[in-house]
Amino acid sequence: MSSDDAAFSVRALLDGSDTDTPDEQWAAALGTARPLFERQAVCYREGIRPALADAGSHIVDYDELSAVDRQQLREYSTAACSPFRCCHSRDADPFSTDEAGRSATKPTPAAIPVWSAQ
Repeated sequence: MSSDDAAFSVRALLDGSDTDTPDEQWAAALGTARPLFERQAVCYREGIRPALADAGSHIVDYDELSAVDRQQLREYSTAACSPFRCCHSRDADPFSTDEAGRSATKPTPAAIPVWSAQ
């Protein structure tokens, strides 16, 4: 798809100049975005992450952290990052939990690709 085709596709989605249903539009958007997500994941997994490790910067996945490290990360995120986020991004904060420790985020619908570097 050329950049002109992509630009038209975006305009058509925004101004309603097409006849596709919302589900068809979503499927088309995912069809365009999925290869980009896959290329991004490969670039990170096979290029960026190993290069950082070779340079001495090792990235640790969240699920590899200890409970203490996770708590410290939550506290840091709340103290250092929260003041700079708008109200909409706070709704998607992966560290937001209630008193019982339940996540405040909604699960990602199965139709939305979830990026993973692993």
